Amino acid sequence: MQDSDFEDIRPYRDHEFKRVIKRIISHKWILRGVRKYACPRCPVIIYPFIHMIIRLWLKCKLAPIKTIDDFHTEIIRKTVLQWVEDKTTSSVTWSGEEHITRDKSILYITNHRDIVLDSSFLCMILMDLKLKTPEIAFGDNLLMNQLTSDLIRINKSFIVKRNLPLREQIVESIKLSRYILYTLRNGHSIWLAQREGRAKNGDDRSNPSIIKMLYLSQRKRGMSFSDFINTINIMPVAVSYQLDPCDSMKARELWKLKTEGVYKKKSKEDLMSIVRGIRDWKDGVHYAFNPILKGEWKDAQHVAETIDRGIHGSYHLWPENYIAFDEIHASSEYRKEYTAEKKSRFLKRFAHMNSGMLKISLEIYAKPVENREALRKQK
Repeated sequence: MQDSDFEDIRPYRDHEFKRVIKRIISHKWILRGVRKYACPRCPVIIYPFIHMIIRLWLKCKLAPIKTIDDFHTEIIRKTVLQWVEDKTTSSVTWSGEEHITRDKSILYITNHRDIVLDSSFLCMILMDLKLKTPEIAFGDNLLMNQLTSDLIRINKSFIVKRNLPLREQIVESIKLSRYILYTLRNGHSIWLAQREGRAKNGDDRSNPSIIKMLYLSQRKRGMSFSDFINTINIMPVAVSYQLDPCDSMKARELWKLKTEGVYKKKSKEDLMSIVRGIRDWKDGVHYAFNPILKGEWKDAQHVAETIDRGIHGSYHLWPENYIAFDEIHASSEYRKEYTAEKKSRFLKRFAHMNSGMLKISLEIYAKPVENREALRKQK
C-alpha cells in the first residue's frame, strides 16, 4: 500500500503544505475572520486594504513553517488551541500518561462529545508531552467547501465517507480499514471516536461496527480477529468536559425527538455546534488515558464493551455530574461532592428551559455517574 491508493481520503502531506496554505490564507472567510477579531470596528471602506495587510501578515507568519507537524506545533498549538484553552477553560488536565508508549503507534479511541475539540485537545496534550499527534478521522458530512476540506486535511485528518449506497459504502469501508492499518504500520497514530455521532444523551457507548470496520481489510488475509486487535494497539481515552457548550442544543434535539418523533437538522447546524463548542465556556476539561487493549477477543462486541469499561471507569466526574444525578434521582447521595452555591449556579444554566428539556439536560450530565455506578455493580 502507498499514499496514491488513498488520494481522496488521506491528509495532506508535507510536500503539499505550501500550496494548500497559500490557498487557505487567500480565502475571503479567513481574511474576514481575522479582520473581525483584530479590527472589529474598522470602516467598511478600508476592508480591502485591511485584507491585504492580513494576507501579508499571514504569509510572513507562515513563511518559516515547512512541515505539517511544525504547523501543528507552532501555529495550531501556540495560537488557536492556546486561545481556546485560555479563554474557554479553567484547565485542561490529563491522567494515565504512563500508558502511552513512545516507540509504537497507537489507535486512540475516545468517547465523542464535541465535533472538533475531542481530537484537538488530545493533540494538544500529546504535543505538550513531546509526542507526535495522531491522524484524525473526520466525516465527509462536514466538508462544506474547499476551504473546510483544506483546513481539515492540513490538520492531519483523513476523510470518512458516509451515507453512500450499500455497495459503495462497503468498498469505502474496506479502503478506510486499509488506510488506518497502513498508517499504523508506518508508525503514525490514529484517533477515532467510539461512535459515528456525538453521545448527545451523555451515554458513552462504543459502536461495534467501528471495530468491525477496522478488521474488514484483514478478514480474508489469514489474521485472526484476536491477533488483529492485539496488533493495532487500541487505547481507550475518556474525554470529560465540566460544562458542555452545546448542552442546550443537544437537549432541544432530544426533546423534539421525544415529543414529535422527528428532528430535522437546520442548515449549517453542525457548523453552529463547532463554533459554539470552540468558543463557549467549558470550565474544566480532563483526558484519562487507559492501558492498551491486550488479551483474547471473542468478537467486536467484546472489544467495544472493554473500551466502554475503560471510559466509564476513568471518566472524570465533576460536581455538575453529581448535582444532576442527585436532582434526577431526588437523592442526596453525592451531596458531599458539591456546594449549595455550585448547585444554584449550575441549575440557573437551564432556567430558560421547559420541564421536559430541563430533565433531558440533567440526564445528560447525570449519565456518566450512572455508568460509573453500573460498572461498580458488575465487579
